[in-house]
Amino acid sequence: MMTLKFANYNKVRLILLTTCAALLLSVSAFAATYNFEDGSDGEVVVQETVPGVEFFPTGGRNWIYGDWRTGAYNEIYRPMDPDNPTEWDLDNNIFAWLGVEQDTGKINFSEGATYFAMSYSSQDILTLSGYNSMGQMVDVVTGNPTLAAGEMDLLRVESDDLMSVIIGDGNRANYWIVDNIDTDAFIADCLIDPDCDDGVFCNGAETCNTTDYVCELGEIPCQDDGEFCNGEEYCDEEIGQCSADPPCDEGQTCNEDGDFCVDIVEPDPEEPAAPDQEVVGGACCACE
Repeated sequence: MMTLKFANYNKVRLILLTTCAALLLSVSAFAATYNFEDGSDGEVVVQETVPGVEFFPTGGRNWIYGDWRTGAYNEIYRPMDPDNPTEWDLDNNIFAWLGVEQDTGKINFSEGATYFAMSYSSQDILTLSGYNSMGQMVDVVTGNPTLAAGEMDLLRVESDDLMSVIIGDGNRANYWIVDNIDTDAFIADCLIDPDCDDGVFCNGAETCNTTDYVCELGEIPCQDDGEFCNGEEYCDEEIGQCSADPPCDEGQTCNEDGDFCVDIVEPDPEEPAAPDQEVVGGACCACE
């Protein structure tokens, strides 16, 4: 399952984020980070994996996923322990590139954006260029090689009219990869379940349908379990949990088979017990 994270641009330490409204009424653009974790090694990254962001084939080569855990990539690219986030700036295990014969990579934004950022690892200097709706370069940044440092770095471009980015400028093949891409170009209700959370416990946990990237209502909690003696279940929004009030008062016991409460009385040898009374404490002198 893919996840969302914001980037704090002090290197590539990325923390969980979302800036979209929790449960949107209609599809709209929002800022988030796609970290490629829904892909599998060698699988082609579908051009519009997430609505609004298009991984455009470049030079006849498709974007593809890579997975450190396969052991198929140079050791210098891969952390010693990919599952230890404190060891490596890479987010989890999956990244994206254009294969061993890659050159430059292009990403389009169908509805435009105001910024695009990505974490990268590169043998050589790497360039990230931003282009507007007229195809003109509007911003460009250059990153240093990162392999010697053993960690990924970050590149970011921005513009009021940002329609695409190009990564690389004809550098040698097979020498750069990208991981988390952060942009406000996503056109969707959501990417993951937390994007849909409206903060209300009693209407259920909303989920993100990652086929259509729309929010779906959650299952209402606190359903009646059919048991009479534990009380009728209800949702307590103040404490954020399900509760139930026992149906019987103090001095009564509950009959689950008949779904009724009966009074508890002390045995009286002179008086028989009423039908709605239960005799406790000693011999039942009034029982037939």
